Amino acid sequence: SSGINAEYGTTPDQTKQHLTPSSYNTLPLARAGVPFSLAPSLVIVLASSSFLFFPPLKPQRKKEKDRQIHNPPSSSPPFIYLLLSPTNKAYTHLHPYYHNKMLRNNSDKTLRPITSAEVETHSSENDAWLIIDGYVHNITQFLSEHPGGKEIVLPYLGKDATQIFSSETEHAHSQAAYTILKKYRIGVLDGKTTTDRVAGSEYLAGLVDVKKAMVPQVWRLGDNYQKWIHTQTGLEKIIIFDNFLEKLSRWPWYYIFFMWLPVITYLLYLSIFVNNVTVVRAFSFWVAGILIWAGVEYYLHRFIFHVQTSSPVGNLFHFFIHGIHHITPTDSTRLTFPPFFALFVGSALYRFYEIFVSPELGGQALFAGSATGYLFYDTMHYYFHHGEVVPWMPELLKKMKTLHLNHHYKDDTKNYGVTSPAFDWIFGTMGSQK
Repeated sequence: SSGINAEYGTTPDQTKQHLTPSSYNTLPLARAGVPFSLAPSLVIVLASSSFLFFPPLKPQRKKEKDRQIHNPPSSSPPFIYLLLSPTNKAYTHLHPYYHNKMLRNNSDKTLRPITSAEVETHSSENDAWLIIDGYVHNITQFLSEHPGGKEIVLPYLGKDATQIFSSETEHAHSQAAYTILKKYRIGVLDGKTTTDRVAGSEYLAGLVDVKKAMVPQVWRLGDNYQKWIHTQTGLEKIIIFDNFLEKLSRWPWYYIFFMWLPVITYLLYLSIFVNNVTVVRAFSFWVAGILIWAGVEYYLHRFIFHVQTSSPVGNLFHFFIHGIHHITPTDSTRLTFPPFFALFVGSALYRFYEIFVSPELGGQALFAGSATGYLFYDTMHYYFHHGEVVPWMPELLKKMKTLHLNHHYKDDTKNYGVTSPAFDWIFGTMGSQK
């Protein structure tokens, strides 16, 4: 081995060197602005997600239609082509693979007459019908997703809930709530006059075909985009891309722990054992970072995520950073930022923190605290959208869940805080708690 080392101009010691912060600076990741402490997580995420780039094996089937339903399109146009040619319908057609994934749309079906006696027989959690505005709705699948919790709805199963549903004082509902409710219509109450409260906003729903890729459609919405994104909320799932990027846009929400816990641990290690920051000081900066995150979260949510847009580029920017979540608030696979974007934002924030607090003073522990705050944020965010209200839950947490869901389903200009309502209270953006 000595001869080989000599031939290439290296020594045995040099060949055994490990990657260090100084040698890392010569790598492309460092040149791209990714801090040394975030690099291991990036490698882990890339390695664990590599399977997404390989198409699944396609079993031979007798019927071509059956094969198409179980396999995604074998070829798709490049993303840039979809972006620059949004009117080309040849590439945004409905493919059987995606059609099979979409939930049925009850609004397209003929509504049959149903008697009150029949509705009364469907009054359990596993078979839940109710009457609102003369329409009969089957909300069995929606019970667990009701923003206020299913306990509010259970007393009205098998009955006419029009009065409580339309009450502005007991439990007010927005236009978005009526839009969601319409999907569950299965009939009209026999002999009853109906009232369609979403008839005036049907033109907004017609602007976008939810069974086709969203990118080219959002590109051409213009001034209607903001109205559409906040009145048509409640879609179960949407197709963003008609190519391989669709898979990369979906991630289980809990991947954040696998990516950020190693970063947090390593930053605390560097702060205490490499930069000789005392444990007390590191802990204090870590706690401060968690508190700072609450302010960062409020600022981003209010002024960046809810920026008003109308241009094609602006609408796409808003759609990707927050619009997707507002249009599909119950889609857990799009609850968090994809890891590649999260690392980009995390690297930018890390560099920003370095401007004010150097690593020698405890800057790495400060950023570790904010990263911990982010984990709290997304964990609570997931629970607010997918968890049930239980009796032993602290009253404050119940109120925070209500506040956040009201932000989605009642007034998107209120209740920006997720991990803390403090900044909403300070800046006067606290909304209804009912």
